[in-house]
Amino acid sequence: MLIRPAQLADAPAITQIYNWASAQPALNLVTWQENAADRETWLREQNQAGYPVFVAEEDGQVLGWAAYFQFVTPAIYYGTVENSVYVDPQAQGKGVGSQLMAAVLEHAEANDYVRTMITYIVDENYGSLALHLKLGFVETGRMPNIHTKAGKRLGLVHLQRDFNRD
Repeated sequence: MLIRPAQLADAPAITQIYNWASAQPALNLVTWQENAADRETWLREQNQAGYPVFVAEEDGQVLGWAAYFQFVTPAIYYGTVENSVYVDPQAQGKGVGSQLMAAVLEHAEANDYVRTMITYIVDENYGSLALHLKLGFVETGRMPNIHTKAGKRLGLVHLQRDFNRD
């Protein structure tokens, strides 16, 4: 498996993986679908802002993607970034998410701006929660029952990982 920076040509695969996850009741709170043009714009914006997007590729197929980006307003949340990681359903449980997150964390470690990385995970997304905890994230809060998706009430778990900066 190759972990590499995403390219514009990866936008359709990134979109397909994201849309699959968005259609699942317990993987994220998103209720809409995106298109490849949306993801191309996002990839360009990520690149211009200096934030990475990585893809896992095997035999020419994108198996997943991960990124980090500025958390809300930089002037208020200086040094705080948020991460996302999505894995194709056929590739889950094979270490794809771990390898993608390793690339994200390595990049963040080398980025002097990054002091804290956060993520919000649906409280029933046990795989993503376990992955982040394994990688040194700690739970910093919960927001139960804040969203309805597919007729089910879901909550969010806040996780955070700090980077030692002198």
